[in-house]
Amino acid sequence: MNLEQVRQLEVPELADYVWRRLRLEPPIDPPLSDRFGTEPPEQFLIQAVEEGDFPEFRGRLLAAIRDNLRRLVDLERESPEPIWLDAASSDQVASIAYLVAEVRGTELLEAIYQVICSWMLSPGAARGELTAGQLHLLRTLALLQDGGCLARFWEDLWQRGPRSVRGLVMFGWARAYPQDALQHLAELVETESEIDLPSTLWSLVGSHGPGIFLLAEFTRRLAPDQQGRIREALAQAGATDAQLRDFDYTAAATEATDGAFVFPGGTAPSNVEAARKRPVWRTTLATGT
Repeated sequence: MNLEQVRQLEVPELADYVWRRLRLEPPIDPPLSDRFGTEPPEQFLIQAVEEGDFPEFRGRLLAAIRDNLRRLVDLERESPEPIWLDAASSDQVASIAYLVAEVRGTELLEAIYQVICSWMLSPGAARGELTAGQLHLLRTLALLQDGGCLARFWEDLWQRGPRSVRGLVMFGWARAYPQDALQHLAELVETESEIDLPSTLWSLVGSHGPGIFLLAEFTRRLAPDQQGRIREALAQAGATDAQLRDFDYTAAATEATDGAFVFPGGTAPSNVEAARKRPVWRTTLATGT
């Protein structure tokens, strides 16, 4: 099976092909490459979409994925045990979620949400640790959402879900409604031992997140120790000097006892009073010694 042959498959055949390939059911055609590590099974399908302009194939692929999601929900309903505990099903769901995210399958956002609800509505399901498949579904939902319609969903998951996923939940919530989500920065910092704080903060300041200025604005409201831990985590994540500078100036307290600007640590000029004055044309400011 090559790229062109896959692109010629109609939806029923393509749905069956996607199902078998992502569950690693033999024969796997083409075989997975192991030259640079084990190839993810969805990579071949991503390649089929991205290498060239094939909008019709992309549409059929999304229809095939929708069929796979429906089959998974049916399987969950019929199974005496949660399918998420089955390694093959969990890996299959993770591959589907990653595939949808990579091809920007926003058309499947509602279907992804319904699959998530199929496990969350089970008693106690949202309180237990999540599988790789469930985590990837949440990541795809966070990335593909548009607007604030899912803000209540993320808030509920923040309150009821396992603390270990709060990093991902914060990212999704901050994309939906940053003004509410970032009010919980202090709680996020206090779960530092349970999440990857540097990666979480990096997702917030990246191209998909609310950005470093809004993060810094809400950081300004935290205790000094928490502010320092956020800055340290940003540095660990690889923030540039320019990003850290923007963070420092925005996160610095703007309300001192005299209403004057407080310079971040290590940045105060030699003559603080001169630096606080507005420049006036044709005047010379004292530089101090």
